[in-house]
Amino acid sequence: MPSPNVMICFKNFAAWQGISHIGLGVSALLNSEVLTANGIPAITQPSRHNIDIVDAIREFDKTHSQKLTNVIISAPWISTKDLRAMATHFTHINFVVLCHSNIGFLQADPNGTRLLREGLALSQELPNFNIASNCRRFVDWIDIAYGIPVVLLPNMYPNIGETKPYRETEPIRIGVFGAVRPQKNIVTAGGAAVAICKLMNRPTELWFNSGRNEGGTITLLNALRQICIDVPGFELKQAPWGLWSEFKKTVESMDLLIQISYTESFNMVTADGISVGVPSVVSDAIDWAPKEWVAHSDDALDVARVGVKLLKSHRDRDRGGDALRKHNKTALESWKDYLYKEPSEAPIFKEE
Repeated sequence: MPSPNVMICFKNFAAWQGISHIGLGVSALLNSEVLTANGIPAITQPSRHNIDIVDAIREFDKTHSQKLTNVIISAPWISTKDLRAMATHFTHINFVVLCHSNIGFLQADPNGTRLLREGLALSQELPNFNIASNCRRFVDWIDIAYGIPVVLLPNMYPNIGETKPYRETEPIRIGVFGAVRPQKNIVTAGGAAVAICKLMNRPTELWFNSGRNEGGTITLLNALRQICIDVPGFELKQAPWGLWSEFKKTVESMDLLIQISYTESFNMVTADGISVGVPSVVSDAIDWAPKEWVAHSDDALDVARVGVKLLKSHRDRDRGGDALRKHNKTALESWKDYLYKEPSEAPIFKEE
């Protein structure tokens, strides 16, 4: 078969809502960068609807000597009717809908969950259509729950920076970044940051993202403020939602990140931190991170304990780069396993 030629499509929220930092867009950009660097040409395509995807496919095939072989649609948002129409029209292309969250996040998107189930059924009808996930745990669950094999296409992250030494200047700057959702567990993170302030006996700032209101945001932020208000030496700070390049600069200015989500499939913020030399306290949901970074997500003092350790120990702070490199290596192999298969070779993932 010809060498793969990949297009990764993501929903362009910015076209309607003025949101400049789209996580799925960042993931698409980084995955395409890694694939291209490894000899698999890949581009990203922001799309408002299925028509944008169809137009992009036609334009690509018209202007390139080799046609597209794979179209990856980030997250379930295209209707099943439109997916079927694209797959049956462009029979030379393997289409995949790539689920970007583990099962726990499905509670936030009932429509996406319905499209996922319909997509699983469609994958049994069409040889050039599949459902995929960036999370091994999700893939294994689908296999057991529904008996339908799906593709494993993990997130990849190309940039790994030098770990920064712990600053001795004040205040300690801690970031709890990402969309404010219940699954992100920011109130426990806030409680841990207050404890770090007291354990280190140093002024501390806790930073979070603002400007992207989703279900439960106001309640969560009010609870976070109540945890932090009137604590001597402690201050709550907001970092407006913005361009990814601007966000990376904010992350770089931190001493520590706390990402103790109850459910995750990758967690881009932890990788962002590694790319600029900042470690993260994480939950075990972020299973590629170093074990020295993991804390119990429902124990604020355990989170604080790991946070203090990462602030003080450069050896533990420095483990993130190796963990991300190891993840990237296995993730790229999973992508190659899929991209180099013929459509008739149903790309089945089996547990080793």
